Amino acid sequence: MRCCGALTPLLAAVLVVMTMQASSAEWGDLKVRFVYDGEPPKARPVQLNADKKYCGEKNVVDESLLVDAVDHGIANVIVWLDEKANATVHPSFDSSASTEAIITSRDCRFEPHILVMRPTQPFVWLNRDEVGHSFRANPRLNETSDILSRPGGRVERRFAKSEDEPASVVCNIHPYMRGYLFVHKSPYVAVSDSHGQTQLRNLPVGKHDFRVWHERIDRPGKRAASWAGSRMEIEIHPGENDRGEAKLKPALFEM
Repeated sequence: MRCCGALTPLLAAVLVVMTMQASSAEWGDLKVRFVYDGEPPKARPVQLNADKKYCGEKNVVDESLLVDAVDHGIANVIVWLDEKANATVHPSFDSSASTEAIITSRDCRFEPHILVMRPTQPFVWLNRDEVGHSFRANPRLNETSDILSRPGGRVERRFAKSEDEPASVVCNIHPYMRGYLFVHKSPYVAVSDSHGQTQLRNLPVGKHDFRVWHERIDRPGKRAASWAGSRMEIEIHPGENDRGEAKLKPALFEM
């Protein structure tokens, strides 16, 4: 009777499936949709102060509060795993640890409005407009960047320190061009899309502290502590963890 030979193809396949199931049981995805609990405000045009002809054709709007007119989703809400947790990182994030993090000046705005990157990633700023721009970021821990670029320019930088909050980005030539740079050591960061949807993938299971941030709420002079829900503890279970809608009152966003 044979008991100890090589694994049969069928048994090997079964063991692979069992290993995959055990591995997947250790991770979960988190979904939250942020909703404006009121009449959606309309995006307002910015006041142009330079290159009025060129930028005036781009229909530049104030991006500090963008709400979908149909489903009331709030764009540009950031959710991230508190870095104090030092949580285990899923292997799927290894491949993106050193890829370029790119922000582009295009149509007299920053794209994306919020750039999220890790300290291990090289930072790249591209100017795809036909006018010159500047890029000024004032992070709390990393060195301040204040650089210029001609049309078609490319600038590379390093931000080697993890920050605990996003840093504002502005073009000195066109002050209506505003955005944010968030350098964070954890890959568990998500920015809500135009429908307010965020998703953090492959989180380790268990209870974790998460931070929530929006530029109209967590701004200088207005403490994040005044926003109920800016910190939240969530227990992540294997598979999908859909927290549904988080409805935010209009008063929170008043300037």
